Amino acid sequence: QQTNKVDFIKCNALVIPNQFEKSISGGIIYEFKVLKPIDTIKIDAINMDFENVSINNVPVKFINTNKELLLFEGFKKGKNSLTFSYSAKPKQTLYFTGEGEYLQIWTQGQGKYTSFWLPSFDDVNEKVIFNLSVIFNKKFTVLANGIKTSSLSDGNQMSFNGNGELELYHYQMQKPMSSYLVMLAIGNFEKQFETSKSGTPLE
Repeated sequence: QQTNKVDFIKCNALVIPNQFEKSISGGIIYEFKVLKPIDTIKIDAINMDFENVSINNVPVKFINTNKELLLFEGFKKGKNSLTFSYSAKPKQTLYFTGEGEYLQIWTQGQGKYTSFWLPSFDDVNEKVIFNLSVIFNKKFTVLANGIKTSSLSDGNQMSFNGNGELELYHYQMQKPMSSYLVMLAIGNFEKQFETSKSGTPLE
């Protein structure tokens, strides 16, 4: 365990699922604190490829064991930021089912397996604020943890190009949680709206 030496605080993740290749790619920004001297910092990542790995805006060397992303330079005691891009074809935890309008994409972290689709932490003691942004076809509903803060289509002067078919969704969490609780669900879902007796809206 590295949680007594390193504390990962926040993750801002942009993820792009690809239903045709049954893959996922994206960019990650992690904020973390080094509490005590440590030689190597690890992030769990199963069979992923990494590019543009930087700590505190400086490119750094890294080791990819196909189980972990290992970082051994560039960080200092106190606050640090880590950025990288990644891609993966998960064999489990991120599932693609159906086709066309019946397509569904969903995750099931189940204890320690989120690291198959999102570079994260199998150690449940490492709790992080996860903010997920997702790019996907706007014909589908995209759900993730937290509050949906915005969504913009690429026909609305977005920086990505999807011929007017894509939408960028932002979901934001307020409090830290274990990685296995991070979820993503995409599909054509029916909705029901209710309000509890105490006035809490239910969707």
